[in-house]
Amino acid sequence: MPKRSIDFATVRARLLPKGARLLLFAGLGGGLALESNGLRVLVRLGFAKEQKNWSATWRTVNAAIAPELAAGLAGDAADLAALHLALRRHGQELCTRNKPICGECRLRERCPSAGA
Repeated sequence: MPKRSIDFATVRARLLPKGARLLLFAGLGGGLALESNGLRVLVRLGFAKEQKNWSATWRTVNAAIAPELAAGLAGDAADLAALHLALRRHGQELCTRNKPICGECRLRERCPSAGA
């Protein structure tokens, strides 16, 4: 494991999830920065079930997507940032909290929550 990742793990253990996400978005730690919109999209896509609190959901989703990231995007900060922004925008515009617009979603055929 590169020294940078070890340092990130130490720092992350002392940060709230929001602080850890900011470090991820900056390209430290090789993970995906998730905020509420992107997290909601991944929960609805079935990567995890929503937990009692946001932080628990965030940890569960991150654990679930880790193998996917390791297989395809790990370490590529530009691709991770693009994925973060795409998930965020999708959650803001289509997969909204109260009234998702599933009929316009390209992922609806793969989404277990589509139309629910």
